[in-house]
Formats: sequence, C-alpha cells, structure tokens
Amino acid sequence: GNEQHLGEISECEVPEILIQENAQQMYGAQLMEFQQSGQIAPSVLNSMMTPQMVSKFIRDNGPEIEERVRTVLAFDKIREENALDITAEKVEEQLKEMIENFKTMGMDYDVDAVRGQAEEFVTSKCILDF
Repeated sequence: GNEQHLGEISECEVPEILIQENAQQMYGAQLMEFQQSGQIAPSVLNSMMTPQMVSKFIRDNGPEIEERVRTVLAFDKIREENALDITAEKVEEQLKEMIENFKTMGMDYDVDAVRGQAEEFVTSKCILDF
C-alpha cells in the first residue's frame, strides 16, 4: 500500500510552486540554524531572505528539495487514505511548543511558516506511529 504511493509520487512532476514554498521553508530554517549557532547576526538574517537567495538555494539544492516535496505529497496521500487522526488540537499544541522555543531563544518567527512546520511534524509523527 504505502510504498506504492511513494513510488507513484516519486515518478510524478513536482509543481514549481511546491518547490518554491519548500525551498523558502528549508532556506529559512537553515538561516535560523546559522543564527542560533552565532554564524550570522539577526540583522543579517533578513537581508539574506531575498527571492534571489532562495532561487540560488533552489539551484544548489534542487534534488533535495524535490525529494522533500515528494515525501510531503506521499504523506498527504497516505494520511488521506488512512484518515489518520491529525487534529487541529495536536497541531495547535505543537505550534505553541515551537513558538515557545522561538521566544525562549529570542528569535523572530513567521506564525504561518511555523504552523506549516507544526502540521508537517504532527503528520509525520502520526504516519510513523501508524
């Protein structure tokens, strides 16, 4: 069952918009890590989050980004078919926890981006437990 979907999805063409969105998330997360480890200053962070830099990130990491998009698509399909219990409640709990972490570290965050990460986390946890 599930392997079949992963196979089907790994064959399909990945929509450009999904590559764009995932690349932005991945690039943002990478910048956050650099900031946390003191490699870049918070002020530098915003200047590095430009469409040009994201495009360069896509060029440099294309296969990895596509792989991630395919994984997310496969998870969505498995979740749909198995009607896995991904409640808004679980996502909200995860979201609160992630936001608390950002606040503790004194970092800025984009609630929508964090919500997406929280949903992804809860979904993958649900699928792995499944």
